[in-house]
Amino acid sequence: MLDEKTIKQLLFHCKNNNPKGLYYSDDTEPLDVLEFAQKIEDYLFDRIRLKEHERCVKIVKSMNKEVAKVLEFNKSA
Repeated sequence: MLDEKTIKQLLFHCKNNNPKGLYYSDDTEPLDVLEFAQKIEDYLFDRIRLKEHERCVKIVKSMNKEVAKVLEFNKSA
């Protein structure tokens, strides 16, 4: 689910500017581990939410195709 490219992108988007963060540092820039974990959680939650939405649309489609069309259109809801 998380490949190396995705992990690097999530890491790249960390701002590391929370004074109360939990920081890890080696010879490179410090990393706020809590912020990085939150970015991973948000990413995974969004993917799981979309998969669940697709599953629900499939179930509804078997009962009412018109309602399923509306659900398919409103993925972000």
